[in-house]
Amino acid sequence: ARNERLPIIEDCCHVYGSLYRGRPLGSFGAAAFYSFHWSKPIPGGRGGLAIVNDPAIEARAAQFHASCSKPAWPDAFLLSSQYLAFKLLRYTRLITAARTLLRWWSPHGIATGQFRRAELEYKLTADYVKTMVAPAKYAVKATLRREMSHIEWRQYLSAQIYAHASQLGISSIEHDALSIVTFMSYPLRTNHRERVSAEARTHHVEITPGFVSPVDPLSPSEWADVGYQAGSCPMAEYLAEKTITVPLHSFAGERHLRKLLEFLEAIKAQGLVEIVGSR
Repeated sequence: ARNERLPIIEDCCHVYGSLYRGRPLGSFGAAAFYSFHWSKPIPGGRGGLAIVNDPAIEARAAQFHASCSKPAWPDAFLLSSQYLAFKLLRYTRLITAARTLLRWWSPHGIATGQFRRAELEYKLTADYVKTMVAPAKYAVKATLRREMSHIEWRQYLSAQIYAHASQLGISSIEHDALSIVTFMSYPLRTNHRERVSAEARTHHVEITPGFVSPVDPLSPSEWADVGYQAGSCPMAEYLAEKTITVPLHSFAGERHLRKLLEFLEAIKAQGLVEIVGSR
């Protein structure tokens, strides 16, 4: 990218705290961002965190942020109430239901903070030039500081899942010596998403579909709207079709880890996950 003079903006919300060659992800490109939508590992409702590494655009980024307006009080009240409810429901048996409700309610104006098609427009609308509401902003800052202290725990969870998946012959993430990846959600591949979801409910384990398409969250019938042609990125299409993720919550303890490992055993026994060498 540097050879072609292409500026890179890193999307880091799913690998918070990860390193490559000893450097944190988010420090390589011209800038990096962490989205805080409800579906993200660190939710804040709406908005995100931007890190600017290129001095040439730092002033412009600061100027843009300063030009953003504060949400009106009804919007701020709605988002703050949602954030409080989300925090209260964040335990592993309830959080999937909370995310689903937010997705259902958002198009009807009952909830806010989810993806809308207006985000695909080149011209920013008023909805997308607002600052975060204060309670969520301060709470997310505290969460980010706390998550840094939980990195070793997430790495332990990842290592246990990887070791158990490898022992069972389940196809999993390939590790390399240059990276230290701190997963916020651990990815697995399956041909049976609905059956895996049902099995997850039985074991009281939360799973998410990951990215539903290479142009997430658009369906194949909508790809042409953004200029994407089917087959352009075959690996991305394959992974979007097959991948599910298991969130690795920092508040999950050893008991939840045992549930995760039992869940792996159950879906392997039923032939619901991709086996090493099967592709």
